[in-house]
Amino acid sequence: MRNAWRAQFPDFVLAYSYKTNSVPAVTQLLRGLGCGAEVVSGSELELALDDGFSGGQIYFDGPHKTDDELDLALRHGARIQIDSLDEARRLVVRPLAKGARVSARVAGLRNGQEASRFGLTTSEFCEADRILARGGVAISGVHFNTGFHDEDATAFVAHIRHYGPLIQRYTDRRSKAEPFVIDIGGGFPSRSTLTRRHVLPHPAEFATAVGQAIDQLGLDRAAISLVIEPGRSLVEDHGVLVTTVVAVKHRADVRIAVVDAGTNLVRSITLWPHPTRFLRAGSAVTDVVGSMCFENDYFARGVSAPIDLKAGDRFMVDAAGGYDLPSANVWLRPRPAIYAVNGDSKPKIIRERGKAIRP
Repeated sequence: MRNAWRAQFPDFVLAYSYKTNSVPAVTQLLRGLGCGAEVVSGSELELALDDGFSGGQIYFDGPHKTDDELDLALRHGARIQIDSLDEARRLVVRPLAKGARVSARVAGLRNGQEASRFGLTTSEFCEADRILARGGVAISGVHFNTGFHDEDATAFVAHIRHYGPLIQRYTDRRSKAEPFVIDIGGGFPSRSTLTRRHVLPHPAEFATAVGQAIDQLGLDRAAISLVIEPGRSLVEDHGVLVTTVVAVKHRADVRIAVVDAGTNLVRSITLWPHPTRFLRAGSAVTDVVGSMCFENDYFARGVSAPIDLKAGDRFMVDAAGGYDLPSANVWLRPRPAIYAVNGDSKPKIIRERGKAIRP
């Protein structure tokens, strides 16, 4: 991914999305590979700093940033990507605001309209610029997120074209000492998000299309810093929840396997596809339920399982490496350990099993 984008843009940053999976083994590996960090809260900002990212490598997004969080970002020189006029007003009065690195997020498009609840419309963008300028703060970047996990670059190109006049205006007036930042966010596909294609598109497909869209605006690629914020596309497909069958029951004509984990650990299981499978193959149709104490704690219905399924068999939920880890709640049972597998080497624990959390 990084090589594909760098081939198109000499000044390129891959800013990994902390909200997707903030396990240190992941974030520190990416820092070591030269990536940046995208955060959406003061807590994530502190995690990124603890992981060794410098403030200049951090992009602070999100619709809500407290005054203390803004001050923390300003102290460390993180790029603040404002989301609203109210945030612009609060930022400009901060003691360290003058000279801050600031981008403005623009609203995602829906049917060609600036409809997303996130970011600023074109008119709001111009008003935010006036608010910030009165306090000596200059907008030096534009940020957007398509809001989709697209299988091609169509939505990215549409956003660049729609906001092209805005980008051209601010690129023309940029400080010659620093490139203008165009941050196109995330939304790149993972295997679990594919609906039209059977194989993940190569990152070069996106990078080439975005580069051509930039060229069509008449912009010099060397005059901009191109940023992407992938998260899910990097980690989701590589996370697998491994559970153990603890009981097998029959209800009417349905066989039910009870496993030792709950859907609280994979909260997105009802929102997008998660392939599921038993370690031992079989053809016996089985429903799989979790061990939480409510009826709709269902992992899957009609899964193929061994005819002689028994307690101790393993059941896996794939595509659980993104979003599910940070959003999991563990109020009934200990949080599971996390193991990392690197090639043929022996798996190692990168997070110990932890105690349940009292609400």
